[in-house]
Amino acid sequence: MDKIACCFTGHRVLLQEDVPGVRENLTQAVEHLIANGVSVFITGGAKVFDALAAEVIVSRKRRCPQLSLWLALPYSKKSDDQYTIQADRVEILSPRYYRGCMHARNRFMVEHAAYCVCYLRKESGGTAYTVNYAKQRGLNIIYI
Repeated sequence: MDKIACCFTGHRVLLQEDVPGVRENLTQAVEHLIANGVSVFITGGAKVFDALAAEVIVSRKRRCPQLSLWLALPYSKKSDDQYTIQADRVEILSPRYYRGCMHARNRFMVEHAAYCVCYLRKESGGTAYTVNYAKQRGLNIIYI
């Protein structure tokens, strides 16, 4: 990939009172990344944190049309999510669900990125796995 990319990973559970602060920190991180040449942003298409990340990117694209939003979906599923519709690229990694498809999606995102922005609050689960994999691959990690 000739463009610099960033992936996002975060827990699907986010306390309602944390959402404004997370959105603000996420926006600041994205602005910093854009200023440093990042133009491709990859989310996993999950609810809550991924949706917040996609929302921030879509809002920034109005000002910076060179930005690209990618969705990496673990398996084919009907999606009427507004970010699926607004994505510049949708990568469907499997035709159907299988045990381990979420990890495959997370590895895909990390393998296509130089940065990883994460909302990590516990050291187990898919987000922790993704952040650890990103560290192993030498990505720059930004904690929200």
